[in-house]
Amino acid sequence: MQNIKAIIIDDESDAIESLQFELEHYCPGVEVVRSYQSPVKALEVYSEWECDVLFLDIEMPVMSGFDFLEKVVELPFHVVFVTAYDQFAIKAFEFNAFDYLLKPVQKDKLIRVIEKIRNSQEKSIDKVEVKAAITNIQSQSNPLAENIALPTSEGFVFVKINDILYVQAESNYSWVHIEDGRKFLLSKTLKSIEEMIGSPKFLRVHQSFCINLTKVSKYVRGQGGYLVLKEGTQVPVSRSKKEDLMSILSSGF
Repeated sequence: MQNIKAIIIDDESDAIESLQFELEHYCPGVEVVRSYQSPVKALEVYSEWECDVLFLDIEMPVMSGFDFLEKVVELPFHVVFVTAYDQFAIKAFEFNAFDYLLKPVQKDKLIRVIEKIRNSQEKSIDKVEVKAAITNIQSQSNPLAENIALPTSEGFVFVKINDILYVQAESNYSWVHIEDGRKFLLSKTLKSIEEMIGSPKFLRVHQSFCINLTKVSKYVRGQGGYLVLKEGTQVPVSRSKKEDLMSILSSGF
C-alpha cells in the first residue's frame, strides 16, 4: 500500500485534531507530517515540504486558502479543500472536479478522497485550476460577476459571461457558444452550466437551450415560437417556458 504524507492548514486547532484523528484511524498508510493554524507561517516554509496531499481550509483570517494557493509558486502535491457548508463553493468544486471535504468531515467521504489520491497518476494542482475555481465561486456567489472558467478537454477557458450567446445541451454534454464565433464542448449538463453562470441575464427557454437575454433580437410567434438572436441564430422556445419569457421581454429587459 502506498504511504501518503499529509499536511493540514486550518486556523481551528480542533479541526486539525479531528481530521488528523480520522486520517490516522480510518486511512491506513496516511501520516500527518505537519500542521499549521496560520497559512502565513505555512507560506514561509512550504518550499521545505515533502508531502503528497495538502488539506486546506478555505475560510481563514488574514489569508484564505485560495490566497495561500495564489502565493505559492509551485503546487507539487494534491490539494483537498476543507470547508464549512457553502453552496457556492461546493458547486464550483464539483464543476471544476476538485476534491473537497465538508466540515464536520465524514469518514466515508475522507476514505474515498484518500483512495482517489492513491489511484491518481497526477501529483500536483495547476495554478490555472486554482484561478478557475476562484473565478467560478465568484460567478456563483455574485450576480454581477463578469467572468467564468469553462473546463474543456484541453484545460480551462476564461470568458466574459456577457460574451456567451447561448448554451445548447447535447446529451450529457453542452456547447457554449461565444459572441465572437467560438464554441466550446463541455462534459457538463446544461443545468450545471446554467447554475455556474449564475446570472439573471440567462434564461432556460427550452429543454436544450439557455440563452443570454441581452443578445435577443426578436421573438417570432407561431407553433412553439422561436427567438432570433442578434447574430442570427434561431433558438426554439418550449411552451412551458413561453410565459416566463414573454413576461421578461415585456418588462423591457
